[in-house]
Amino acid sequence: MQKPQLTANAVKDLMEGKQLTAVILQVLSTNKVGKRYRAFISDGTYSIPWLSNANVQLATQLNGLLTSRQLEDYSIVRVNYSIVNPVNNYGEEETRLVILEDLEILKRGSEVGGIVGDPVQWTPGASQAASKPQAPAPPIDALSGIVEKALLDLETTSCISIGEDNQTINTAVLGRIASDYYLSHLTVELFKDKLSSNSSWQDLLKILSDVHEYAELPVRDNEDEQNAELAKLCPYKVNQHTLDSPHTKAHLLFQAHFSRLSLPSSFYHTDTKFVLDQAIRILQAMLDVAADRGWLETALNIQQLVQMVIQGRWLFSNDPLHTSVLILPHLDLPHIPALKRICNTNHTPSLLELIFSVGGKMEKLSKELSDDLEPTKMEEVFDALVSLLLVPLEVTLDGLVPDTSCISNRPVELNSRLLDSDWLQVVCNQEYTVNIKVSQIPTTFKRRNDRRYAFAPKFPEPKEEGWCFVLGSVEQKELWALKRSGPLWWAKSTQQLSFAVPSNPGRFRFPSFNQIV
Repeated sequence: MQKPQLTANAVKDLMEGKQLTAVILQVLSTNKVGKRYRAFISDGTYSIPWLSNANVQLATQLNGLLTSRQLEDYSIVRVNYSIVNPVNNYGEEETRLVILEDLEILKRGSEVGGIVGDPVQWTPGASQAASKPQAPAPPIDALSGIVEKALLDLETTSCISIGEDNQTINTAVLGRIASDYYLSHLTVELFKDKLSSNSSWQDLLKILSDVHEYAELPVRDNEDEQNAELAKLCPYKVNQHTLDSPHTKAHLLFQAHFSRLSLPSSFYHTDTKFVLDQAIRILQAMLDVAADRGWLETALNIQQLVQMVIQGRWLFSNDPLHTSVLILPHLDLPHIPALKRICNTNHTPSLLELIFSVGGKMEKLSKELSDDLEPTKMEEVFDALVSLLLVPLEVTLDGLVPDTSCISNRPVELNSRLLDSDWLQVVCNQEYTVNIKVSQIPTTFKRRNDRRYAFAPKFPEPKEEGWCFVLGSVEQKELWALKRSGPLWWAKSTQQLSFAVPSNPGRFRFPSFNQIV
């Protein structure tokens, strides 16, 4: 599809105070100032940047186009109505304030891919100067403009802060996270705007699909129709009006991966690998943002979503489709009744229940599954099951003992039902450290032949085992500490989680959530 033709000299006419209707312009970038967004616009011949003697703003009723990310950088729009006001600067050069009151998006920036034409910055004399031969701008001027634009983008997305002297640049938390995981500043801005203290896994999957890293996911000819057919097979609906969007396609590919659906073509297999390869670092960055804000529920849901991506299964809710036990090879919904019998339960068993029920004995599996699975497949199910670790942990607490000046190391009971004698007394406003140590190497580790990779047959690349320890208050829904670790039996070191005791006295239960990631 060809790019819509920009309206020649529309910028010049706007700056001369003419009321224009139905002019086609390109929005090169935007920057929020107060309640409105300023716009850097171009007609292909002239452009109006932010730092000039003209100020172009979008009316507040158009803010939704920015917050919903419909209006992207380099989008081509039709301006149906605008207002041009001269601004007197008391002796200085008069400037103009242009308010774009009504516009419609003709082509999104991700589809345009860059600047249309070779526009020059508009000034009151630019129209006369444009007809005369011009010497090219010095390279330093062009470079300064690029740097200024980059700094404005990073400041707008809260990745950096610029000091009042306009000389000092400080890195913000979001900027460090973007740098650590090689992510676009637009992605961490999306996390800032969309993540909340109680983001559900559906919210997180939508945010994951909408990141800037997936903007280049190809949607080929007629793939919108294939996406529509794939959407009918996926359990969760997508916007039927955006089936040609790379982000909608990414959402469908994730759902197809979790549901283990057949894909329409080999291109979709390639695209799925691209999506999955990016997903882990994006989710790790998302987890860091949630941890920085102390959001326990969101952090745990992100960890579950990581598991879904790695294992290629739904892991949420009581729906039989959403059970961790189906990550095992060759098992699917028809095998659920047999698994219920193995676990002696009426509900769909979890992976943990199956591990305990089998108890490392092959005959318990074969008794119920022998009619459904061949012996070789049965062996693969059993090998996968015993390769999953039940890691025995020793947990201690370092810190000040109340009514003493002693710093001690006290054991922590991990039982779900605590007696009064099991509660540990601590001092308000003091910092304590939880120490987590593997008490012994599981016997199943020997069966693994020192394998360092997690069981993840549906992930495109071998995934080394890693663990994430989260300490938080369930009652207050607060995350207190988070620590990532490599394989526990390799590290042979104690994992430490430091936290500060609340200022108000009382009993606080701080579960430690251990997750393989």
